[in-house]
Amino acid sequence: LSLASIFSITLTVAQTILREPESRIDAIIYATPVSKGTYLFTRIASLASVGFLSLAVAVAGLYLAHILAWQPGDKIGSYAFMHYAWPLLVLALPNVLLCTAILCSMAWITGNKLMVYVSGVLIYILYITGSIFSNSPLIAGTAPASPEAMLVFARLDPFGMAAFFEQTRYWTALERNTL
Repeated sequence: LSLASIFSITLTVAQTILREPESRIDAIIYATPVSKGTYLFTRIASLASVGFLSLAVAVAGLYLAHILAWQPGDKIGSYAFMHYAWPLLVLALPNVLLCTAILCSMAWITGNKLMVYVSGVLIYILYITGSIFSNSPLIAGTAPASPEAMLVFARLDPFGMAAFFEQTRYWTALERNTL
């Protein structure tokens, strides 16, 4: 889900951050007693909150779908809310914060919507490249990477996917389903 959130965050940042200069309301905002640092922090925090909230709603929908499934409990197994909330907090929240920070910085530095969109696509490409090199199950047919290569990429991957797959590659199916 955090892969899809890159596009929604990109669109939200491009439309929100660059709206004030286009409508020339930024001069009015900066003329108020609100400092520029406070204003920029609240913009980033609100955009990150919107991005995280969209992911949280999607995860809540997945959780409710599991609860409301028409299958008997012995066919779908046990479920716990933490199985949905923990990955949201540990993997998705840092990804949302990273993408929001990069895209907001690009919007403020360049002031160009096209550069924000290009940056969003480059983040997506970085995400996919990380999936390929970390032997992610997201990419079908990837060859297993050597342990040394996985360790290096786990340390360099800003999204945390390579580190997750590097730590769990020797887990059995039972461990993956219960831990």
